[in-house]
Formats: sequence, C-alpha cells, structure tokens
Amino acid sequence: MTVPSVEQGSGRVALFDGAISLSAPSGYCLDTASSQTDARTPVLIFASCQGLGFDAAKSPAVRGILTATVMPKEAESVHDLTSMDDFFRSDRGGRLIARRMSNPVEIHDSGSARSGYYWLLAEETQNTDPGLSSWIWLGMTTISGHTAALKFYPASGFEGDEAASEQVFHQFMRRNTRK
Repeated sequence: MTVPSVEQGSGRVALFDGAISLSAPSGYCLDTASSQTDARTPVLIFASCQGLGFDAAKSPAVRGILTATVMPKEAESVHDLTSMDDFFRSDRGGRLIARRMSNPVEIHDSGSARSGYYWLLAEETQNTDPGLSSWIWLGMTTISGHTAALKFYPASGFEGDEAASEQVFHQFMRRNTRK
C-alpha cells in the first residue's frame, strides 16, 4: 500500500492507492496527527478545521469528532444490512459501538438508508469523555469493495440538537457511500 493522499487542511483523503477516497462534511478536516492513514486498516479522525488550527476554515454545523475505519478489500464485506441491527444489539456489537469497550450502550434508533448504508444512534450510559456527549452515530457501508465503519461523536452541549447532529452524520455517510 502506498502512502495515502492527504490534502493539508482538508476533509479529503485517498486510501489504498487511490482506490477509495473519503471526505468529511464542511468544517471538518483530517487530523493527520491522530489518524492512522498508512495502517493496513486505516483509521481516520476528522475534527473541526478551526480546532486543528486552520483559522480561515468554516466552522462545522455541529462540533464533534468524525471517524472512519476502512477494512482491506479482502476483509469480510457488509452485504446484509438487515443483519447489522441484530449484531449491534448483541453484547459483542454493543462493545464495538462504545468509545470504551466496557461501557454499556443503549440503541435508540437504527435503519438502512436508501443510498445503501446501515446506521444507528446509540447512547453510552456511562459518559467517559468530558468534551463529547454520550451520543454516538454509527454507520456501516461498503466503499469500492472496502467495508467501512463511520462514526460521529457530537461535542458536549449538542445533546439538545439531535436534528443538526443527525444531518452531519448522514451527510458524512452519503458523501462516502456513493463512491
């Protein structure tokens, strides 16, 4: 695998020799210091561009952290989106939703979007990150044959604005499912 293509101060990154590209919603940039873009299973972290020091950037609609974990092409793909709900409602699946694997989560809503991805909204019942709310948006999709898990962790203080958080999350999913 070659070094990924990352545009400094951008919410865009190309992975797996350019086979796929990911992009974050407006106001979010790739945190190159925290992301593992050259790993066999890349983990990307997007944060507020302004928070990362790009002062001229537009502020995001809802502050928070977006993540994307992309599996190598030979890894098992997401084919049956309907079975995702059963899996994530299991103990094992719930541990994968939480920020800390030992934290219990409660799933409040889930579904499959017409554009081809599974999503859910969960809440950690033990908040461990003071800067983030207890809410977690998770989506599963396939991008050019690569299984990807995309998450959105809204910042503290956005708990009362679920509609705006939902919009940011689904925009993130739609931008990366249509590839």
